[in-house]
Amino acid sequence: MKKQEYEIRTLKTTLQSIIKTNHLYILEDINNIVILINILKTHILQFSKLYLLHLYNANQKFPLIDSAYLVRVLTISNHKRKDFTKNMILTIFL
Repeated sequence: MKKQEYEIRTLKTTLQSIIKTNHLYILEDINNIVILINILKTHILQFSKLYLLHLYNANQKFPLIDSAYLVRVLTISNHKRKDFTKNMILTIFL
């Protein structure tokens, strides 16, 4: 293995310390977006786990996890729970 020729250092700092004071209003928007993306990521992960577990128990082939799969999961997560039935979810994925 080749030895690194330079040293890598990380510096931990707050986002507020690197945003200019006249742009601090953006900080709240960034925080809100980060929270929403985290919720979305959690929903996609939980749905994918349950869906793959369902496929495993039914001895069915696993889907390719690509951008089309993520679009289908986002389509499902974008609807209210009462609007969906099991058949509707399966038609989206088949």
